[in-house]
Amino acid sequence: MGVTDLSNKVAIISGAGTGIGRAVAELFCKMGAAVVIAEIDAGSGRAAAEALQVEGRRALFVQTDVADEDAVRRMVEQAVAHFGAVHILVNNAGIEMYRSAVATTLAEWEQSLAVNLRGVWLCAKYALPHLVAAGGGAVVNISSFHAHATVNNATPYAAAKGGVVAMTRSMALDYGPHNVRVNCICPGVIQTSMWERYLQGTPDPAAARQTITAYHPIGRLGRPEDIAYGALYLASDEAGFVTGTTLFIDGGVTARLV
Repeated sequence: MGVTDLSNKVAIISGAGTGIGRAVAELFCKMGAAVVIAEIDAGSGRAAAEALQVEGRRALFVQTDVADEDAVRRMVEQAVAHFGAVHILVNNAGIEMYRSAVATTLAEWEQSLAVNLRGVWLCAKYALPHLVAAGGGAVVNISSFHAHATVNNATPYAAAKGGVVAMTRSMALDYGPHNVRVNCICPGVIQTSMWERYLQGTPDPAAARQTITAYHPIGRLGRPEDIAYGALYLASDEAGFVTGTTLFIDGGVTARLV
């Protein structure tokens, strides 16, 4: 097996301004891909693209709300107009929503599903025809360990992320005949700005960090790069016989919780 090569590939990565998405964009560029930074936050999205461009990488920022159909359609159109094709889609954009079923308001429920589930579908809906037109490609959906082994007060988040896993399997069946592979990654707790915001909202952030870290048998929390390397494998030709499956990159947390 040779070194993974994404030269001449174009990848759309949602939520790529920070965290996991940015790590994926940086790694894919390092391996030769052109990347589209589809990010709702203009500041972080533009900064991510410019940092890659300074390094001589091919990167395009398109401000995108993945829950907005028109915004997603325009983003994909801009990607194709700029780079000529799309070969890889990484559905990473998401929000956390930790509530019990009773405590969740209708607005919160709809927001969680809009970003975490509808956003995955919309990006796939508009990108998949271009993957097919390119002769094949790969979709990598970022779900969560909550889809399989959740914790208390995570109903809207777990429901949406469980839907991502189910949608991954269904899309894999539909698009396998077109040489498009669709897979899913379920991360454990990853140290990102979103995670830090959640932590600071707890009564005792230091204690919460210690407790949650202890859930992971490997003895640490995940890093964005841990997920990026998994996404690279699933997007690459080395994973040519892998589709419709879920890769757990969770430090063993699912083994403990199941």
